Amino acid sequence: MPRAALLELPADQILGQYRRPSYALAFRSDALRNWLNGMGIDARSCQAPVVRVRTKRSSSGEWSGMVLMFARCNFY
Repeated sequence: MPRAALLELPADQILGQYRRPSYALAFRSDALRNWLNGMGIDARSCQAPVVRVRTKRSSSGEWSGMVLMFARCNFY
């Protein structure tokens, strides 16, 4: 498994409307996997942080945005 991956996140589909795909940058985390396994939770692989950036531009030309960070794991 590579150290970093580009993930395509699922979008809410509205019948008849196109939604552009959303992406996030995810990094493999052996430390999180080992920590969960040490607590007795059988984690197969973990990604942390998973980073997603959302931006928008107002009609006046100003940019605003939000950075979302989370973790995700696969379990046996």
